[in-house]
Amino acid sequence: MKKKTVKRKALKKSSKGLIIASVEDMRYLKKQLKERPFHPVPKPEPRRKQSTSYAARERVLHQLVNYLKVERAHYVCEICGGRIHLTGAHIIKRAQGRLDHIGNIIIGCELCHNHEQYGDNGLAVSTEVAQKIVRDRNDDIGLEQIEITESYCILKRNGVKFNVMELDEYDI
Repeated sequence: MKKKTVKRKALKKSSKGLIIASVEDMRYLKKQLKERPFHPVPKPEPRRKQSTSYAARERVLHQLVNYLKVERAHYVCEICGGRIHLTGAHIIKRAQGRLDHIGNIIIGCELCHNHEQYGDNGLAVSTEVAQKIVRDRNDDIGLEQIEITESYCILKRNGVKFNVMELDEYDI
């Protein structure tokens, strides 16, 4: 009896775990493991691949904004006529459910784009005025959007369809 307790005490702890001193100690540990209840570790949920498609969608949107800066706005703010730090701004924000569409993107300078005191859209004009500006500008140049995805944006200008992503002069 004393011999078994001595052998069980012969198990030593080390930085790598237990050091087994004999075959009997190995049998004892196997028996202990069999008696212990098994608790499986849950597998983590697979990550969504949103980041890749989101980055691709942002590239398409950036190319579309560059096209609108040149062709529709002629490098001028569509709200005030300024030329400093032009950006594309969503009239109705994407968080509010509005998608990327040329009728929802207005080209604005930094001053007109970042006006928190002017309401929910953050623009220097109301949503209705901004939509009218964009609608009139799109009608003036005969521009309409056909389709936008993660890899391309098909527009139609004066009856001719084209992909904005294939236009080299508007590259990022």
